[in-house]
Amino acid sequence: MDTLTVRASTRVGRRSAALVAAVAACAAGPLLLVSPGVAPGAAAATSVAATGDLGRELVLDLDTAVAGGEGTRVPTAGTSPTTAEVRTNADAVVRVVRHEGAGRALRLPSFAAGADATTVPVALVAVTSTGSPDLDPGASDFVLGASVRLDATSTGTRVDNGDNVVQRGTFDAASQMKLQVDGRTPSCRVKGAEGAVTVFADTRLRADRWFDLTCRRTGATVTLVRERVLADGTVARRSWSRNGPIGSLSGLAPGVPLTVGGKTDPTGAPLSASADPMNGSIDDVYLDVLD
Repeated sequence: MDTLTVRASTRVGRRSAALVAAVAACAAGPLLLVSPGVAPGAAAATSVAATGDLGRELVLDLDTAVAGGEGTRVPTAGTSPTTAEVRTNADAVVRVVRHEGAGRALRLPSFAAGADATTVPVALVAVTSTGSPDLDPGASDFVLGASVRLDATSTGTRVDNGDNVVQRGTFDAASQMKLQVDGRTPSCRVKGAEGAVTVFADTRLRADRWFDLTCRRTGATVTLVRERVLADGTVARRSWSRNGPIGSLSGLAPGVPLTVGGKTDPTGAPLSASADPMNGSIDDVYLDVLD
């Protein structure tokens, strides 16, 4: 496992950072590239997971999202035709909150200490393909990313013992790509026809702070990246990698949704027995298949 810490010395703006982050992700080495972009007097960006038009298959920038419960539509963008809507358990709802320097974000339900499978509040976003290309990366390399801000309490019961950030496929499914946080420790898992590779960070996320998380598959290598924009506009970046056989991720039916903030069964119904919903805010979700 490889661990690296890089701190950039120049400031980044939200939209310009998207292109920079994409270039950095494709670079052969672990160098972080940043670009000037914070105008005088402007609030420093708090996200580098910006969502410009970079040919990504899926983009949820959430700047035009609205609050609501079951069935609330969530705007999507990207090269893959998709629809997205809120799916819930226990009549939970999503709210819209400010993401300073990065527009707006979705606020997901808070942790409920006394909840069981019937009452655990789950409000996730289910994204479904409606045409071609779909959200199946197959054997291609890809990057799955999101910006997250966890609550001070986000785990502690049998039905809510982690924070599912974004995923497609469940643990036992034929394939899976997943970003999650367990006990404040980020991880990503990629499972294909030949095996599964899971990468864990060796550091925990602090509560009530924005972090950008990405999971990148490059052949047989899976890399987890954690980034945070500091108060002065510089970017602190750490990455961890692990190798192993993966194969193609084409083991899921086309209708299996990609989910944000929780997990569902193949039909899109929230799983409540081991829901592990994310408790906090989420923004700038994307999937980029690197053909």
